[in-house]
Amino acid sequence: MRIQKLISAFTALCLASGALISMPATQASAADETLTFDIQCAQDNRISIDSAALTEGDVEITISIFIPENPGVNAISLKLQVNDGEVAEDGSFGNYGFQLKGGKFAAPYCFDHANEGDSMMALSSIFTSENMNLSWIYNTDTTINADAYAESGTTSWNKDVSWAYDYAFATANLVIPQNTKPGQYVLDVRREKYVNSLSIGSSTPIYSRSLCKGADSAEALDFDTVPLVIQIEDTGSITTTSTTETTSTTSTTSTTSTTSTTSTTSIISTTSTTSTTSTTSTTTLPNTTSQVETTTDSTTTTSYIETGEPWEDSYQLFDEGHYYVFGNVCGAPGETVTVPIYIYGDTGTAGSMFYINYDPALKPVAIKNGLAYRLSMTTNPEGNPMAVTWATSNGTELVAADGACYLNLEFTIPEDAKVGANYAVGVCEYYDQDTFTEIINRDGITLDVRFVDGSITVVEDDAVALNYTKYNFTGINEILNLTLFHTTGSVVWSSSDETVATVDQNGLVTTVGNGNCTITATHGGKEYSCTIMIGLFGDVNRNGKVNVEDAMLALREYAAQLLFTNLLPEDQRLIADVTGDGKNTVNDAMAILRYYAASLTGRTESWYELTGNPLAPDAP
Repeated sequence: MRIQKLISAFTALCLASGALISMPATQASAADETLTFDIQCAQDNRISIDSAALTEGDVEITISIFIPENPGVNAISLKLQVNDGEVAEDGSFGNYGFQLKGGKFAAPYCFDHANEGDSMMALSSIFTSENMNLSWIYNTDTTINADAYAESGTTSWNKDVSWAYDYAFATANLVIPQNTKPGQYVLDVRREKYVNSLSIGSSTPIYSRSLCKGADSAEALDFDTVPLVIQIEDTGSITTTSTTETTSTTSTTSTTSTTSTTSTTSIISTTSTTSTTSTTSTTTLPNTTSQVETTTDSTTTTSYIETGEPWEDSYQLFDEGHYYVFGNVCGAPGETVTVPIYIYGDTGTAGSMFYINYDPALKPVAIKNGLAYRLSMTTNPEGNPMAVTWATSNGTELVAADGACYLNLEFTIPEDAKVGANYAVGVCEYYDQDTFTEIINRDGITLDVRFVDGSITVVEDDAVALNYTKYNFTGINEILNLTLFHTTGSVVWSSSDETVATVDQNGLVTTVGNGNCTITATHGGKEYSCTIMIGLFGDVNRNGKVNVEDAMLALREYAAQLLFTNLLPEDQRLIADVTGDGKNTVNDAMAILRYYAASLTGRTESWYELTGNPLAPDAP
């Protein structure tokens, strides 16, 4: 029918595990309404219960949440509590034993005339009864407020309209526990920040709060509440009296709670880990070499002419193993830069068929020999992948010195490149199905060579900057060589969690275990950080599989951000961002869901085709 139906179907699927119509904005009243939530039982805000009724068992009453005044709203996130919530030291809510059951959005509910008051046609509508959390987002278009079910096109109203209390926003059953002590108990919206129940016990708790947002609103909406008062007394059976008590809050200035408070808003999330492929690499440029080039058809033969001593890196990157390491370089938009390829741990090489992949936004200029091997190579600098082949004439082996430059690759950065953009340059495993990257010894045996990809980063003139601010790995024992550009002194490297990834004092990162950590380079009194994520791509909750729960967490983070908050820590938000665009959106959640849906049929979807993320594991 329209795109919103697809999104709502996704929301419904998420809930199984636990059209964007633009209406004209009309006013039902000229008054300045304040968003108000009115909690009632039997059309009243006060109910009295004889304590004798609680000696035989729990008492269950039905509550309704109305919105009698509305200035226009696009998103609502509320946490309910009884009295002060009775918060324990670990942040969990006791609520004096009171519980909600069967929380749902009313049918028809007070919004969305076009869909006959069907809350499932909203972008997200989730009521987590056990945690007393309610989350609703009308539309991905934040310039649109929901209209009233009772009156088409009405996006604001007050309690004077005839239908203000005809249609509730949400309903639930409130369970009052057996033997509750006599006294007054108030069910109301919590105003203070609280700790998401999913993060209780974590060293980095996730904080949430009740927030509401209107169309095009730069700040959260102020809101009032009319709470429900439950009086437990020793006089008679259940009765109702008419009393209205109104409390108010400003959702932009809610009190910060230093100790936890529990629960999870329906837009909340938890752990995570992302993944992807690729590893990157090293530092400075080599000394000079000179070549004489002759062109034949589409290939170029480069003859080696030595003009200086072999270049030596200021440190040895690797203790053991045979490596080809692509350099990390930086430049300005439109500038031509050189990416070197270094060799380490060479045990003797007699020939190579080598293919190089690069970001198609880059313009290739040339491939030039370094000083690693003194021989001619046949190259194709115009191709993608680029091809480089060579062999010794008599089958003898050549040994490159550690840190010797194998090739220099020249590229021109796009004129319209933005500062911070990063373009990958690295090895390509094969040219076609029959032609693979292969490095051999004199016996024709393929050598065990590891490749560390490099990059070109766009930076401001002389600005100190890291080549990566976030990086995804698929598993352990992978390598990333971070480079801090434009330094004039020492750089101190550190890892926030060495059980996840280590870093040496040259910026060489090695993955150790699944999880997330931050690699920090300290230079000149300032810190420059890169978030490292290790694990299965799309596995937001890090349980070793990609399923609907991961999609739900991604959606809830998006919902939280519409309400000016975050429900995932930064590293988890990066993992939920499978599209790699730096934002958490519905597109991330839908991509995860589609990947999971394909797996149910025995198919494996391409993460790259689903997301377009160049860091996806199957990205070209």
